[in-house]
Amino acid sequence: MKVFSYWSGTLTWMEQLSIASILSTGHELTIYSYEPNALRGSVPCKVADARELLDNSALDDLRRARPYSFSNLLRLEGLDQELGTWLDLDIVMVKSLPGDAHLFGWESQRQVCNAVLRFPRECLAFQAYLKLCREQPNSNGK
Repeated sequence: MKVFSYWSGTLTWMEQLSIASILSTGHELTIYSYEPNALRGSVPCKVADARELLDNSALDDLRRARPYSFSNLLRLEGLDQELGTWLDLDIVMVKSLPGDAHLFGWESQRQVCNAVLRFPRECLAFQAYLKLCREQPNSNGK
């Protein structure tokens, strides 16, 4: 099963543990980065240029000012391009992911988190979430 994520900067032990756990459970991992050459050779998985997902220099301000909004948009664009299941690189896996069409992480008993995320493209909730995140960069922070 394909898994994708994003990273910027130096990998710590946490991200390295996450990567090792994803690969050890049999998943194919691609890490997207705006500095892919900095990661290549330091991780045992595929590294791709994040510009394949979001190549808009206007997003630089969003990435710096509101990284949470930026990462939401990046993960949803990847899901829209059917890159696989999104996993944040602080997730440590102990077994393989289920093959269900919808997959969410849990923040608490009442709240879903998007550190683990899979939607089929045709899902109406996914399309609404994607639309909201695509409009957010144009809101100038309001």
